[in-house]
Amino acid sequence: MANRTKRTPKKDEKFLAHLATTADVTASAKAAGYSRRSVYEWKEKDEAWRDSWEQAWHLGVDALEEEALRRGVEGFLEPVWYNGEIVGHRRKY
Repeated sequence: MANRTKRTPKKDEKFLAHLATTADVTASAKAAGYSRRSVYEWKEKDEAWRDSWEQAWHLGVDALEEEALRRGVEGFLEPVWYNGEIVGHRRKY
């Protein structure tokens, strides 16, 4: 079946920006209005697209690793509820 998803610079930018923050190809394709299959086909055929993809993906992976490290070291505060009110917080890792 022919590829029917139309590429545009604006959609490409949206895909790459989303990929750079999430490292999630499926969600990034959806955010840009592309099919997952199409972006992978373009990656195989277009060297410039592949290079941009790799840069964005590595940024996204780095951001996820940093957040995992932050949560593991610093943790996050979870509210403690009693009778429908927040009475304190406990640190979770």
